[in-house]
Amino acid sequence: MVTKIVTSLSFLLLLTFVVSIPALVPIPPAEALTSAMWTHGNSVQMETPCAATVTRLGFYTRVYGLSAGQTAIRCWFHFAIPTTVYLSDQRLKIEQVLLNFKTSGAYVESVHIYDGSTLLKTYDNLSLHGEHVLKSFSVPTRDEVKSGIGVSVKVGFVPDGKEILFRSAGADFNY
Repeated sequence: MVTKIVTSLSFLLLLTFVVSIPALVPIPPAEALTSAMWTHGNSVQMETPCAATVTRLGFYTRVYGLSAGQTAIRCWFHFAIPTTVYLSDQRLKIEQVLLNFKTSGAYVESVHIYDGSTLLKTYDNLSLHGEHVLKSFSVPTRDEVKSGIGVSVKVGFVPDGKEILFRSAGADFNY
């Protein structure tokens, strides 16, 4: 009799634990991410030659500003994000762009997001400096992607030469 009660209680405790497990499992967001595409930092391109040296390495692109005296310089850099336009017969929409970079005496002044030649979103007057592993720039209009995503980054270099390390850039997409 005692064995049956202990076995029944054990079963009830196990049943209670199993029923409680879903409460411990995180609930995914209402809208899960459909696709994320990234490009390595060593693929970044300088728009026009400016007073800076560009060194491409296996782990990032290092840009060292060569501003002289009291004059700061500004240069534009561009990332081409590999872009899937259709997935499972549905056109994707861009959610956000992410940048991975580090500055020392330099700063990110602007980020512009394009779909082909169409400007989707601008972020200006930023003054971002230091370590940014996943700096996010949202595209609130969630535009359908028509051709390919480009990310343009304007960098300012303070006098006496400083640097930015471009590690990677990416974009998140959804239906």
